[in-house]
Amino acid sequence: MRGRLLLCAFAVAAVMLVPTGAASAGTPGNWTQFTTSNLHNFAEPGLARTADGVLHVVWHRPVSASSDDLMHTAISRTGGVVGGPVTIESGWQGLNAQPDLVAAPGGTSLRVFFAGTHTLTLDDTLNYQLLTATAGPDGSSWSAPQRVTSSSHPSYASAGIGAAMAPNGTPVVAAGDPGNIFHFGIGGPDFVYESRAGMNVYDPGVGVDSTSRQAVLAWFSLGDASEGTYARAITPSGPSGSTVFLPGSASADRRSANPPLQRTAITGRLGDSGVYIAYGVGYPSRTSVALARFGGGSLTVGRGTSIDNVAIAPAPEGRLWVTWSDGPKIYAVRTNKAATRVGPRVAINRPPGSVSVFGVFGEGSLGTLDLIANSGTASNAVAMWHTEVLPPLELRARGGRGSVTATVTDAGDPVAGAAVAAGGRRGTTNGQGVATLKVARTGRVTVKATKGGYRAASAGARVLRPKKKKR
Repeated sequence: MRGRLLLCAFAVAAVMLVPTGAASAGTPGNWTQFTTSNLHNFAEPGLARTADGVLHVVWHRPVSASSDDLMHTAISRTGGVVGGPVTIESGWQGLNAQPDLVAAPGGTSLRVFFAGTHTLTLDDTLNYQLLTATAGPDGSSWSAPQRVTSSSHPSYASAGIGAAMAPNGTPVVAAGDPGNIFHFGIGGPDFVYESRAGMNVYDPGVGVDSTSRQAVLAWFSLGDASEGTYARAITPSGPSGSTVFLPGSASADRRSANPPLQRTAITGRLGDSGVYIAYGVGYPSRTSVALARFGGGSLTVGRGTSIDNVAIAPAPEGRLWVTWSDGPKIYAVRTNKAATRVGPRVAINRPPGSVSVFGVFGEGSLGTLDLIANSGTASNAVAMWHTEVLPPLELRARGGRGSVTATVTDAGDPVAGAAVAAGGRRGTTNGQGVATLKVARTGRVTVKATKGGYRAASAGARVLRPKKKKR
């Protein structure tokens, strides 16, 4: 069991789409539904961005008890849905509900990975296999599916599919039980990454170091012993080095653990080194979120009472977004350029009418986070929604005699060019993120900092009366 109930099974629920023509659709603070309302609560999207800034989403659509479709939706860089959904594959007997999507280097094309039961014909070569299809950068027309591996593996029921694109253009993909395989490129051999007897493997994810090109696979193992989240370096020739247990992802004796409930959160950084894994820490409840660099180093990026659905996404300048759900809220933080600390936590309300969040996913390569939530209502309508999250400014304000000094940062990194206002005066931060304003008012004043592409920040400062000049 994946730890969540199947609310909609294969029944066909309402398929109405929420209108997407409003100008505010998908922008910060606004959610847009972009799928039908009959999804499985364990469905996961595949996300990739092309060179034009468009975010591409692939998702699984149940049609009937014996018919599934694989769909594509495009979301513009301003948060609006582009056109209607495009059908990648239709009329399958059953499709895995966790496809993944990658873009070629430079965002010049798209490649989806999926699996399923194509027909009830025994010799159908598409049945049960890990498959791929490609499209141009607009995602409007997709190739016929082909097998990824030269070996036969029953991937149609895989507990998750995860993929990444290496800087040299080689796709890397992994599938969970049954099979527990990973694969580089298309064709050729595949390799098993978890072979311990009695272990069930869920939710594999793949990250690739953008400088060293080292690929790392992370997954969750559940069984009789040594449960928890694990990671291991992988190569086109097979696994490399030892398997690493992520501390806190299981009970102290590793005999009990909570599945992550979605694809294991792992990624490389944009233009910088390292592969990072985000995961919930604690048992029986997850009470914190850890961000670990594969090979050493970890920090706590969030705390809560019942953390689920941890996700990660790279952002410009080596930054990382980490998101999770906790009760009625979804939370997001973004790191500094060195990925050694995070800025203020952003709280996001669930989509309209939502009573449950089953999955949280993100893409942050433009700086702003495109946030996707698999969300359910009280009437068991399950759909995917999109919104945007702006990174928050941090503001420290210090009052002086007749002045206020404001320091504006982004997770500790100075922010130049931010507008600062206090006591009726305005200024702009310099290269160190600092602005000093002469303020006539005395006492407590409110200082505000704003900049395009960021959430505004405010702080208080106490201004003292200037010293009188001696005659």
